[in-house]
Amino acid sequence: MHDTLAILLPALAMGLGWGIRGQFGHESGAMVPGALVGLALAVVGRRELGPDEALRMGAVGALACSLGGVMTYGQTIGLVQGRTRKRTRWWGLLGLAIKGGVWIGLTGAFIGMAAGGRGYGLGEVATLCTGLAGAAWVGVRMLNRPHDPPTRLPRIYFSARDDPRPRPEYWGGLWLALAGLLVYLMVRGDGLAVGLTLFGLVGGGLGFAIGECVQAWGMHQTPFGPRVQRWMDWWKVMEVSFGLLGGAALGLGWLLLEPRFGPAAPPAAPLPWAFEAMLLGLWTAWLVAAELGRGPANRVWEASFVAVALPMALAFGGGLAPAFIVAPVLLLVSGDNVVRQWAVEAKLVRAWVAWTILAVAVPAATNLARHWARASAGEWLLLTAWGQTALTVVWALGTREVFAAGTLLPRVPAARGQVTVQAVFLVMCLLLTALLGWSGR
Repeated sequence: MHDTLAILLPALAMGLGWGIRGQFGHESGAMVPGALVGLALAVVGRRELGPDEALRMGAVGALACSLGGVMTYGQTIGLVQGRTRKRTRWWGLLGLAIKGGVWIGLTGAFIGMAAGGRGYGLGEVATLCTGLAGAAWVGVRMLNRPHDPPTRLPRIYFSARDDPRPRPEYWGGLWLALAGLLVYLMVRGDGLAVGLTLFGLVGGGLGFAIGECVQAWGMHQTPFGPRVQRWMDWWKVMEVSFGLLGGAALGLGWLLLEPRFGPAAPPAAPLPWAFEAMLLGLWTAWLVAAELGRGPANRVWEASFVAVALPMALAFGGGLAPAFIVAPVLLLVSGDNVVRQWAVEAKLVRAWVAWTILAVAVPAATNLARHWARASAGEWLLLTAWGQTALTVVWALGTREVFAAGTLLPRVPAARGQVTVQAVFLVMCLLLTALLGWSGR
């Protein structure tokens, strides 16, 4: 039964996380599936992983999964949907496989580093991220540039050339960075990280392509009839399918590889807590500016390894960072979407009220993280899953499909797709809870 749980729990966790990420979007939204799958892997490990190791896997998974958020894929999906010439559908699926593979491959690589017992230090991780940022810059210039539409686009291009605004791509940079990271891990002798990378490459590539095939089939064939179709969100089916297959692949790799390695090594020389707290505060200030879309701070996300270098190093070499990233940071990056939806888009509450609620909630989550630092991996997994699901339910209640602007009258018939999506999220959370209870973890 453990073998089934080892695959099913990470699959369910990442499937839920990816569905939630689709509500909030962008690089920071991708932290949610990364955190959930990292915690789920910690739960199903055969080795005894303490709270520190579990939180490190969750925090590192969150930051690593955010790296792929720089990639655009809406127009790539458009190729598969047949919005252009029919022969581009296979090209679109190839593009999704390339993008999905590197996305989950990077996530697996860093989670493996956090769990493999090789003892990566703060300075080593910071230096590594800096080198990977340079490799990504070179890869983008080699494979994804020039981007000067409509006359000059890359030769290998997985977005819509005939779109009025063809999107810039970044997958080449991530692939070159991942290739460099794999070489480094092999030299370092980190077999777990290398193995999880390979499983992530396969699971992510197949997951994104298969998930889109399901979406295209559902949208074009209306398999359950027109009445059910009005309640379906096939884009969400694609996102959840991507997460399920990617998480299952990481779970399978973890099942086969994890027992061969020793426990994750603790930080050799943890930073003084005051200094670490100051560094986390500085990074959080940048994150707030980036989430608000403020100029240069927001554009740093285009260089993902630069954006995560400091917190990634602290997640490996610090004592405060793992719990801080899993709790208040995830609340911040999801909660700001809820605030914008209610205060800016739907105008259901005044902006100052919504932002004040979030400003109070984040320190409260920080205090919770401090008190919960010794909780088990299963408790952290449930806290994160239910907390993020609650945020997406609140977000959905602020959409125009549910509420008429300026009123508090629900319009359920106009929000059929959202009702279905939120019901699926709640069912997935209940399944996670039941599996953890059944397993005794």
